[in-house]
Order: sequence, then C-alpha cells, then structure tokens
Amino acid sequence: MSVLKDKLVVENTNRLSSYFPARTNDSADAYDWGLAQALFVRDLYRKMPITGGLESYIKAAEKVFADCLDDDDFWPHIREMYFDGDAIYKLTPESLLFRLEGIKASASQHRLGRLFSSLLQGFRVDMTPHASSNFLDRKVIETLQEEGLKELDKERFRPGAGERAWLPFLTKLFQQDAGFLAKRPEYMLEQLESFLKLYGYLYTAQLTLNIQGWAAGKPVARPLYFIMEHEVASKERAMLTQYGHKKVFENLHYIFPYLVANEALQRLGEDTGNRLRPLWQLNERLEEKDIQQLQDFAFEFARKREYEMPDVPEEADATWWLGTILKLYSTQFEKKHSRESANKKFVKSAEDNLCGTFVRSRGRTGKVLVMNQDYLSLLTNLAIGEQDKLRLHELLIAFKARGVYFDKHSQQALIEFYERMGNVERMSDSGDAVYVRKTV
Repeated sequence: MSVLKDKLVVENTNRLSSYFPARTNDSADAYDWGLAQALFVRDLYRKMPITGGLESYIKAAEKVFADCLDDDDFWPHIREMYFDGDAIYKLTPESLLFRLEGIKASASQHRLGRLFSSLLQGFRVDMTPHASSNFLDRKVIETLQEEGLKELDKERFRPGAGERAWLPFLTKLFQQDAGFLAKRPEYMLEQLESFLKLYGYLYTAQLTLNIQGWAAGKPVARPLYFIMEHEVASKERAMLTQYGHKKVFENLHYIFPYLVANEALQRLGEDTGNRLRPLWQLNERLEEKDIQQLQDFAFEFARKREYEMPDVPEEADATWWLGTILKLYSTQFEKKHSRESANKKFVKSAEDNLCGTFVRSRGRTGKVLVMNQDYLSLLTNLAIGEQDKLRLHELLIAFKARGVYFDKHSQQALIEFYERMGNVERMSDSGDAVYVRKTV
C-alpha cells in the first residue's frame, strides 16, 4: 500500500501540526516551559493526577498525616509548608503534573510539550523513591506517588506524539539523558527546564541542518561550534561562523514549507501505526507507482499558485518529484511572494524562543553560539552519565554526538572551567590524561 494519501489535494492554506512547535501566528503562551515540563513528566512516567487533582491529593495527604501524627494541630503547618502557593511544584518532578489541570488537550500550549513527546518516542521509566532524610518530605512524596497519581489513560497517550523520530540519533540520546535524570529526582527537578531548553535548541538546530539532506537517508549529528560566555569570538575563529548560528538561521526558512509538504502528502492508517514519517523515511518508502500521483500533484500545485514548473528530465523518479514538490512549497515563502511574511514570523518565533538561550551577538563577528557555565555543567553530567568520569577526549566525543563542538581555544577554556569546579583530574600535561568527573 502506498505511503501517499489516496487522493492528494492542493489546499489553499498551509497546515502544520507535526514535528515542530513554532507557527506563523504564535500566541503569547505558546512557549510555556512550565507546562512543557509537566507534559514531559507525564509522558516519561505515564502518570497523571487522580480525579479531583490537587485538592484530592491534599485530602489524601491530610488523612495520611492524621494517622501518623499525634497532634492534629500540625496539619495546618504542613499544609502551609507543602501545599500553599507554588511550594508543591518544588517538591518532586511528579508534582509538576498538577500544572496540567485546566489545560485543554487541543491548546496551543501543548505544542512545545509535544516536541519532547516526539523525542521520547514512547520511552518511559518508573518513578524513583526519594531518599530524603526529612520525614515530612518522604511522607508527602510517598503519598503523592501512591495515592495522588494514576496511570495515564491510554486513549490520551500517543507514542512519539503520533510521529516517528525525525532525528533518531538525538532521540536515543534524549532517552538516555532523560533516564539519567529520572534516577536523580532532586537533580531532575532542579535542572528540568534547562534540560528541555538544551534539547529544544539541539533539536531545532539539527532539524534545520539535516532537513535539506532528506534524500541522503537517516540524519546524522551536524557540527555546531559553541564558545563559553567569557570567551572572545574573533573572526579568526572561522568555525564559530562557518558552523554556528548563521548556518542554523539560513536553514530555518526551510522548516515550515518542508514540514507542511511532508504532512500534506502522507497517508495515515493502521498499517502506519497512525504515525507520521519524517521526509527521509517518506522518500525511502516511495515506489515507482507513486510517480504519477506526485507528478499530478506538483503540476496542480504549480497551476493553482501560478508558478512555473521546472523542466522534467526523462529519468525523473519519485525522489525527483518529491524534491520538486518541496521546491514548490518553498517558493511560496520566498521574497516578493504572497506568503513571505508568514514564514518570516515562523522563523522569528523559532529563533527567539528555541534558539535565543544559546545565541549572542558578538560585535563584528555577528551572532555566535554560547554555552554558559550552568548549561555546560548540565551537559557534562549528561555526557558522563552513569560513569564516574571520562577522559576529556571521550567527553568531547560525547558532546559531538549531540552536535556540540568546541574549537581548540574553547577546549582549553573548558579545562580551566573544570579545574575551577574541582571536578578534573590531571594525570599529566597531555590532554588525553585529563579526566572530568560529574558533579551529581
């Protein structure tokens, strides 16, 4: 059965509901990182609040403490300490689930969370018991885990947000790093927003750098050169501009038209698991019998938009026609075309909200990628993972697997940073003899 829809229709509007949270008309609440954290926790643990939500959980906690405390006068103090204001959200990752109360499933606020659901691809972990020495902390958390939550309704859960992984290499690392954090709930709660912003950027950047290479097959990690925030970004450091934000920004313009086209062409059904494929997988599944349908769609699209069709080579195969359709979709958003401003809004939204944390303007050098100390510390802990330490050379390889590169100047700055942190062991003056320990 063809991977294409039974009938391809050229729509007057460009619809996008997959693979990326930005839109051409984003609302003010489209990038709610607090809600994104809650959705991530929901999908990671496959848990949701019990019926009645936070109030039902508080009542359950009150009953638990009534059974184990001699003096009922303690409860008002416990309630104030743990449940008033936003105190509950600072307790444990699972408590973030209460942020989902009152949010409709179709709300635009869910788009950012769906990005991380797509990266998880159905990966899940069990909740980890907290090893707090504080009796009250333990009791409140145990009550939450045992009585305040229930299994996520199957009908409300779609593995991978209904999408197959566009960047399998990054999905594997995201799952690995999410599992690492889940084993350390206090650290996870402290770092969760930073973790999601880091991967939100890595996903955005790697998608932009790989999206035009769809015909080459499965994406790979592309180099992105960062500096530390105190470093000077001189023009002599060519990698910072050649493989930095400029390259990401140039390719951001392809995201919207390519994703819209990808969605417009594909048929979803039981045989596909009702899950959308990335462009590179769509291309791999195309067959000779699909050529006529793609050709008809391309000519109809060009006719309705009043674009010129390119010359068709005699050996034009399904991949050629898919490429032609992508070029036609992109033409809508080029300069002096009717939808140019819409794509500009899309690119600005993505750059401001998904890239902004890591982009800095450095005078004549222009915009460069910057990793501050907090993010570097988090990335280092994730890269070392369950090991106690890594050689600096091995650590840099783990960074590169995520697309994060540092030139020789920055590598020396890294060593100095780790030495200040006190988590480096230097066996000699050789770089290979420098070991870096994680800090958690």
